[in-house]
This record gives sequence, C-alpha cells and structure tokens, in this order.
Amino acid sequence: MASILIVEDESLVALGHEFAVKQAGHLVFGVAASVAQATDLLNTGRPDFAMLEIGQVSAKPRTPDSDLDVRLLNGDLSYPIARELRRLHIPFVFISGYPLEAVAVETGPVGVLRKPVHFEDLIALLERVRPGKGFA
Repeated sequence: MASILIVEDESLVALGHEFAVKQAGHLVFGVAASVAQATDLLNTGRPDFAMLEIGQVSAKPRTPDSDLDVRLLNGDLSYPIARELRRLHIPFVFISGYPLEAVAVETGPVGVLRKPVHFEDLIALLERVRPGKGFA
C-alpha cells in the first residue's frame, strides 16, 4: 500500500478522491484544503504520491521558475507545493478543469487529470502508484 496526499479544497471532491485511494488499496496520507495544510502534512512525513488540485489559472506566461496566478479557492498559490513535492522526489499529478496548455507542466507532474475526473480514470492512475517506488 502506498500513502497518498490529497490537496483539494472542495470537500465533496476530496471525499471522492479519498474513496478512490482506498478502493485502489492505498492509504490516505492526509487531505489538505490549502497550501498551508499541505505544507504542515509534508512536515510530518513523506507520502509516496500526491494528487494536487490546481485551482484558478490566469493568462500569465508560464516559465519553470515563475509563480503563475494559480490559486485554490481560498487564495493560496498551489504551485509552491508542486515545487516542494518535486524537491522531495515525491511524484504527483495535477487535477484541473483547465486545458493542459494552462498548466505549468514544467513543475514536474507525472500527469494531469482533467476535471471532472471519472472514477475509473482515477483508479487507473492510482493503480500505477508503487509504495516506496513512486509511479510506474
């Protein structure tokens, strides 16, 4: 079983992600509704994988080191968590309702799931997570 961090500010969506993680045979490392909560969770340990909701995206140009105006609904920037996950060598996937070209893939996600996420697609993704080995 792998441990999965869920960063999602909509509680019903987060609940669905939790259900999918458990159905795929993994453990929920924690659920964060903000970047601050995600940071606190990362300070307590290391998940094997993370699912990171992006939020609202502006039309600012993308560069690997820039902060896009990408916010969870409560106003937190979400790309700093992506950079921290990359620094810690924790694979992650972005979940977004925005087109791929609006997502800073330079931050290093192993993939981008488009909202609305279908349960079967989420399960297929989670079945590729390997405990202690990342993503296959």
